[in-house]
Amino acid sequence: MKKKAARILVLAMCLVMLIGIAACKDKEEDNTPVIKYMFWGDESEVANVTATLDDFNSSHPHVRVEPWNVDRADIDTLLNTLAATGDLPDTGFLTEQMVIDWARAGFIASPTITGEQPLDIITFRWEGQPVAYSSANEILLTFYNVDKFDAAGVPYPPASAASAWS
Repeated sequence: MKKKAARILVLAMCLVMLIGIAACKDKEEDNTPVIKYMFWGDESEVANVTATLDDFNSSHPHVRVEPWNVDRADIDTLLNTLAATGDLPDTGFLTEQMVIDWARAGFIASPTITGEQPLDIITFRWEGQPVAYSSANEILLTFYNVDKFDAAGVPYPPASAASAWS
């Protein structure tokens, strides 16, 4: 009886190992490239990025983009650490100061743009060459009719961000 129980146990263990090997083999055969996309943002930004990447990933089965949300306050330190270890994300955001610092250090090359060129106002330059473009300029210019503001008795929009309306 003990021999029969031992054989059953050995057979069960072999089956578990074979299932594990088969599962690993399936994962090894999935050669879909993965792109790590680092960004920062609040809950709505995370939801928007996740939804956008879900749509992209479902319509592009040959590649997968994985979001990597980080705290905005930590991005400079985190990216500098990752750069030092050679484990940077494949794409993502840089702060404005990092663009210039990394361009100065030679980590950013001038991009090649074909077709319509981005607006100069969103172009970051180092030594006269474009090195990056801002991706989040929702408002480039605000204009208003002073007569309408005067007629409504409403003060004009503030000129400085520190005094911005809520």
